[in-house]
Amino acid sequence: MRAVKIHACASLLFQQASLKVDKNGFSYIKAQTERDAWLVQGFDHASHRWDFLKRKREQAQADSQLVNLAQRHLKELENEDQQLLEAYSVGVNAAQANANWQAADSLLLNLALGKSLDAEMLAAQAYEKQIPLSIFSGSGGASNAWAVGSAKSRSGKPLLANDPHLDSRELPGLLYGSSIFLPDITVSGFTMPGIPGVAYGRNNKLAVGLT
Repeated sequence: MRAVKIHACASLLFQQASLKVDKNGFSYIKAQTERDAWLVQGFDHASHRWDFLKRKREQAQADSQLVNLAQRHLKELENEDQQLLEAYSVGVNAAQANANWQAADSLLLNLALGKSLDAEMLAAQAYEKQIPLSIFSGSGGASNAWAVGSAKSRSGKPLLANDPHLDSRELPGLLYGSSIFLPDITVSGFTMPGIPGVAYGRNNKLAVGLT
């Protein structure tokens, strides 16, 4: 486990925070406020996956409809959510001086991901109807997930298994492992660089998967 120096964003934090990365590249963020956690997460993503963020943003910006939609969604968000996106952007820009990352960029990547998942759903429906998958772009895969109730598990606790069938040809991959420790909650799982928060994982009370 190595500590990552976050001096570049230390003066931007409201309270003390830390970032560590283990030998497998899984990051551990400790913060006192949610705002600081997202700021450090932005710094973490931009420090270790900047080429990925840059490439994904450039690809998404080629779609003017998505760009306009991201700007509109940003204006429709509650102030608190806008501030969290801004904090993430501050962290990205602290790690990469010329990034010029904006809050709307994170929404843009999220919309682009949603568009990709919509294409995957169409491919899955085509498979069920025996329509050739070659008419769809992408790998033509389909995600899946399973849940087991506590009454049927050996541990007596509910289980969630999630296989998102992401394109393994893309390196580095879409997901980035991370745990976020706040005073009242711990979230652990896989994040999507460019988008704040944890997409797949669990907190103190529940687990979440995405298909």
